[in-house]
Amino acid sequence: MFQAGDSNQFATISEDGQILIWDIRFGDKDPRKNTTESGLSIPWRGMHGIQLFRPEGGGKMGGSHICFQRGQKSTAFAGSSDEGELFLVDLSLKAEDSSSQSAMVTKIWQYERSYRPTVALDRSPFFEDIILTVHDFHFSIWKNDIDVPIFSSCLLKNAQFTCGAFSLYRPGIIIVGRNDGGIDIWDFLDQSHRSTLQYNVVTFGISFIRFHDAMHAFLGVGDDNGTLHILELPYTLWKKIGNEEQTMKEFWDREVARVEYFKKRFEIRDEMAIAEKEAKEKDLAKKEKEKEKEGEKKEDDDETLEKEYQKFCEEYMRTNIEKTGEKEKKKEEKKGDKDFNNKKGFKP
Repeated sequence: MFQAGDSNQFATISEDGQILIWDIRFGDKDPRKNTTESGLSIPWRGMHGIQLFRPEGGGKMGGSHICFQRGQKSTAFAGSSDEGELFLVDLSLKAEDSSSQSAMVTKIWQYERSYRPTVALDRSPFFEDIILTVHDFHFSIWKNDIDVPIFSSCLLKNAQFTCGAFSLYRPGIIIVGRNDGGIDIWDFLDQSHRSTLQYNVVTFGISFIRFHDAMHAFLGVGDDNGTLHILELPYTLWKKIGNEEQTMKEFWDREVARVEYFKKRFEIRDEMAIAEKEAKEKDLAKKEKEKEKEGEKKEDDDETLEKEYQKFCEEYMRTNIEKTGEKEKKKEEKKGDKDFNNKKGFKP
């Protein structure tokens, strides 16, 4: 359906999430229908349109870019949303009812979701499942069956990315444009932690980068002023180095293995953190129980001491009362004897 070369069809996407398929071969024969009220000529109209909906049921999804594989014959293609998400669409899938309006969006990656759309989207001409998304300060490489980027570049400082594309002739080359008028050339066979070459084209922003299908050594670069610059690339940037395609396939496989390893490590760490948290909670509960037991024991000891104290007080009071009573009795007896002697006239 979408062929490279002698294709008569193209697709567009808008911020409201509508994708239109256009065919330049078909137009209305009535010229009045091909002219707007202001007199603007419209040579053709959209022949097919779809509305994008979020798979998670969040309503309509705004669009940013769409990208087809070169020479593809299927109805599936990649796209990016106005919030920086990457998604896959299959036009052959139709919604059976209103509850399944998002059936055409077969997959969506939300790892890079933000408040900014992607600035560029491209698919590798050598690997069908490798996709490039360019963001304001970095770019990411995705694989269809992996939920996170398999590669993310370092953050760009003092500038912003504005466009980017895979090389048509070398599997390991990516070129990205900046808003300061320069381009960064990433050669993954050389290094992957930073760009291999940097070249200043103009003094203002780069808006578009495109490789020529037939002329290998030339690169088209557009700027914000609408000027097209034709750059001649050196031999090393368009001539394959050895079995480069196999080397890059192994490189992407290693990146996938790295992502899977870190994913498993994070899962293990999460399990360890949960186990550690449960162990701390059990230890804390055990200590609380011990404190409760100590408190109960202390209460029992206090009650025992209180009882002993009360018993001691009772015995003490009883003993003092008995002693006091005996003393009073003796005093009374002594006093009674004295009074008796006084009455009888006896002198002591």
